[in-house]
Amino acid sequence: MLGGDFNIDKAALARHLAWCFSNKQSTSNNPLPVKEWYRSSEPQSIDLELQKAEKTTVFILTQVSPQNIGYDLSRIQSVACDRHYVIVSTDLPFDSWQVHSNTRRAFCYELSIEEIADSQDLINKFTQEDEESLSNWYYHQLNPREQLLALGLCFFDGLFDDQFFAALEQVVQSTWQKGDPSLRAFDYCDLNNLRNFFNFVETKSQGTKVEIRFPKHRQMLLKEAWNNYGRRILAVLPVLSSLVENSVKYFARELYGSAARRNQLRRVIGETISEIGSISSDAVEDTLINLAANDQIQIQAVAARSMALWRTSSNEQGNTVIQNAENDQKLFKILQNWQKDARFVSQIQNLFSDRDEQKSKNPYDYIRATIALTVSYAALYDQPNELHQELYKLLKELVDDPNQLVLERLSEHTLPIVIQLHLNQLESILCEIAQRADGYLSWGISSGLALTYQAQPDEVLRILQKWQNFNEHNFLAHEDKQKITPQQSLLGTVTLTYGKIQYKAGTKQLTIQKAFQRLEIFFNQETKCFQRLEIFFNQETKYVRQCVLIAIRMMIIQSLNDIEEQLKEFVSKLTIEERGIIIEEFTRLYLNQRKELKNGDNEVEVKGLRYQIWIDAKNRPNTAVENTMLSWLKDDTYAIAQQMAVQALLCFACELDQYEERRIRELEGKSTREISSVEISYIATKPIDSNFYLGQLIPLLTTITKGSDRKTVCNLLPIIYTYNRSHKRLMQLVLDSWCNITDNKIKEISNLLKRGIEKANNFPKVIVLFGCGVLLVPFVAGFVITAINNYNISIDRSSEEWENGVITATNTKRQFASYQFPKPYTRTSKGSGHFSQNAQFGDQKYVLSSWNDDFATIPQSKQEALQSYEEVMSYVFENKGWKKGNLQIKRTEVDINQANSGTFYEALYTITAYDRIYLCRINTFLNENFNDKAATNLLCASSTPDKFEIEKTELARFIDSFQAL
Repeated sequence: MLGGDFNIDKAALARHLAWCFSNKQSTSNNPLPVKEWYRSSEPQSIDLELQKAEKTTVFILTQVSPQNIGYDLSRIQSVACDRHYVIVSTDLPFDSWQVHSNTRRAFCYELSIEEIADSQDLINKFTQEDEESLSNWYYHQLNPREQLLALGLCFFDGLFDDQFFAALEQVVQSTWQKGDPSLRAFDYCDLNNLRNFFNFVETKSQGTKVEIRFPKHRQMLLKEAWNNYGRRILAVLPVLSSLVENSVKYFARELYGSAARRNQLRRVIGETISEIGSISSDAVEDTLINLAANDQIQIQAVAARSMALWRTSSNEQGNTVIQNAENDQKLFKILQNWQKDARFVSQIQNLFSDRDEQKSKNPYDYIRATIALTVSYAALYDQPNELHQELYKLLKELVDDPNQLVLERLSEHTLPIVIQLHLNQLESILCEIAQRADGYLSWGISSGLALTYQAQPDEVLRILQKWQNFNEHNFLAHEDKQKITPQQSLLGTVTLTYGKIQYKAGTKQLTIQKAFQRLEIFFNQETKCFQRLEIFFNQETKYVRQCVLIAIRMMIIQSLNDIEEQLKEFVSKLTIEERGIIIEEFTRLYLNQRKELKNGDNEVEVKGLRYQIWIDAKNRPNTAVENTMLSWLKDDTYAIAQQMAVQALLCFACELDQYEERRIRELEGKSTREISSVEISYIATKPIDSNFYLGQLIPLLTTITKGSDRKTVCNLLPIIYTYNRSHKRLMQLVLDSWCNITDNKIKEISNLLKRGIEKANNFPKVIVLFGCGVLLVPFVAGFVITAINNYNISIDRSSEEWENGVITATNTKRQFASYQFPKPYTRTSKGSGHFSQNAQFGDQKYVLSSWNDDFATIPQSKQEALQSYEEVMSYVFENKGWKKGNLQIKRTEVDINQANSGTFYEALYTITAYDRIYLCRINTFLNENFNDKAATNLLCASSTPDKFEIEKTELARFIDSFQAL
């Protein structure tokens, strides 16, 4: 922590130290990152940001005041001792930090010049000109153009270099060139003579910042220039206001290209307006009103910060900073004028006269909303539990404001900040506010208590217990059936606080599991109360129940793993709609965790967000929430939790997994499938009918050999079957994904459920067919008896021929093919790639076909070939309506260009490609002039005649060959 005179460039020294730390600690594989505070974030964000950073980091905090870290250096020190380096610089003397003398040396070691200076040269580097010297430099060493540029540096101190020149150009074009048309735009070369006044500071992500070397010089120079350039400074104020207003409308890259740039622009301009206002508050009042009357909170916050910064103007006496009462009164006077002074009321109304009244609220809504923001920023400059009485009074007035916009600002911003610093001072009024039936401010109070818990856990728990005991004493005795009672509202605030507290592992105060138990008590308490009062659960009367659900959702986001066992049991008490809320939270958590996965094979964009994907699904690591859902899936103790796990995983597939699968198929060159468009709220709240058929009978049939999994199938099959009917593709995607998991239990569940779906679909058909079969038995028996008289088909399974694949058939009327065998040459398998069939008709045996890989073996004799040929062709003609007389085909009867329906060529395609190969081989055996290769390749390349074109000459040769036969 670097302190000392404000004329020392401590920010540059802090950056140099950070570079030294990073340079010494970094390795090629593990660089040590450095981050610098932009000074534009909220007070509570600093230590939270340090806690969130898991990797060791060097943090630079420049120009820090006690209010920036909640008047508690120990919060920063504890994080630094854990894993980070934190370098702090401050312009305030040590006593202003109010650190106890016993712990003084834990934060600060007072260095003497003799200890750190090796030569007079080093001392000279830290010696700067006083105010008189600065004035002399400005008026006598700079020309008029450079003087204006120095003013521009004061206006935009802290912007990035390109952002600085873009903003300065608007000032020059809009105001200064009107007074001096010869004034040209500024560029980098114009800064050469001012390098002793400012620094170029490199940043990693946003470029180079332009900073005045010594913060006090900015204020000193503005005061000095006010005497000679006052009109030019005033002319700049509308431009500054316009730049701020456009920061939420336009996105010119140089000015507003990123959120960091927009925030930095608003912070810098707010400080400039404040500095000018500290010289003359009347000069900036119109600008402040214009910003305060804007409907955007970011713009209102600029006005609020600017006025609150007046409280930082202080007088130093010895080593202590004394708050300037004059500046306080300046702030309070403006805030009072805006509410009560008729002159300002008229001015505010004029501002709104040109606005669209349908889009605007009452002017006072925006003004009072800005006042609420101002209270929060101004309260930062009071010592803990010493909130200024004017601010305390103003806060009490604002909480009674009936306007919803004002209450929103109080709840979302003011109360969380003020409570952190002044909890004990505000305890009584907070208890009163928390009991209000509207519940508007309960959210803000719970946020403030949760943030305060990080620094004062015992104090916060004391207050929560006090409020909880108050409820336990009064809650059940209340017989009034109004919508929300004061006790319910207070208990709702306690409930929300438990949900928002950030629980640390190993803490002695309160674990997240114990907090969850308290939420269950509140949940059951209200349920019993309403049952006793016979009040139905409608939206108005289940207030605490709703607060419990909100708190649990926040706990899920914070640490689902720590509460999953308790939550698994708790969800059985929820309604279908309430379970849907939890499932939607699981889905949001899944999407957030998927965004954190790295090192995938590719990525997919869904709803403007990019996610990593893995081509092989087995390589993708599961998210924590997926592991929790799969764990629930295996536990058949809690049926509701199992069903919710299925619904959650189905929602995951709906929101992301189906897009992931589509993208993977695109990368693999496969056809893609349509995206199922369904709201996750519909999936999460769809009622499930668990009847005897799906809940008992089918699971019993499915798990005859898997009795240990029967209960799981009973619990899950109804919901799986329901979603398989309404969202079949999504459900199949989920079931298939379970097969990619290494957990054999999940794979087995997936296979059983797939089998259960199949049985549930087919079982009714089996029953119908069985019933029809029973009815048809007499007719079938008579038909079989008649057939036996005409056909004698016998198969001797014990014969040696049967083992060799020989089928003996006696045919009396040559019509057997339409019954027992679809073709007279039906084959039996003899191994991979090899089929054979021997057949006997009458007293004669012959080989019908013998296959080996892609080519047929020719018959052993011409007689066998002719017999085989005759039988095959007889099948083609007899079964397709042809007569043997048509065997004599002339070439002129065939349309060579197109195989018309009814041609012999078309008839050949009623048999398989292998059969056609066999015919070609027979043809070769019987006709030496037949070129079998060309015809075989052309005729047998496809299973249908329209898949390819056959050359006219080859078709003619083929027909000629059969003509000869």
